[in-house]
Amino acid sequence: MQEKIRDYTLKKGADLVGFSDAEDWADAPQGFRPKDIMPTAKGVIVLAKSMAVGTVYSNHQAIYTAQHGNMVHIMDTLANDAAVFLEKSGGTAIPIPSEGPYLHWEEDQKYGMLCRSNAVTRSARGHSMVKCWECRAACHFPRLDS
Repeated sequence: MQEKIRDYTLKKGADLVGFSDAEDWADAPQGFRPKDIMPTAKGVIVLAKSMAVGTVYSNHQAIYTAQHGNMVHIMDTLANDAAVFLEKSGGTAIPIPSEGPYLHWEEDQKYGMLCRSNAVTRSARGHSMVKCWECRAACHFPRLDS
């Protein structure tokens, strides 16, 4: 089934697709684990899409803001499409919003329904170091090139 999901989401526009077992999230913050959202969860599908790097070099913040809003819409649509595809194949899925709502917010940390750094580190292969924009933790951001 993973290959069917991967093929479908790549054809729909995802650049990267990763998978993790819901049980692998035991050390994630309580309340932000897959089984906290859906007690019967068996796994997590992580989707990623590239944004033009040049966007961040613009002298106009409005360009980044517009592109960011566009990417949120694209990713939320992609997540919903993947969830519907999975359900039509006999599964159950909950598409998690790509940004917010933030259920935990502190000066140094903010989490959506699932911390994205946890999703990425549990769902892919390869490594490179980045600082998570969401929880601001330095973490391994695996490459999703499977």
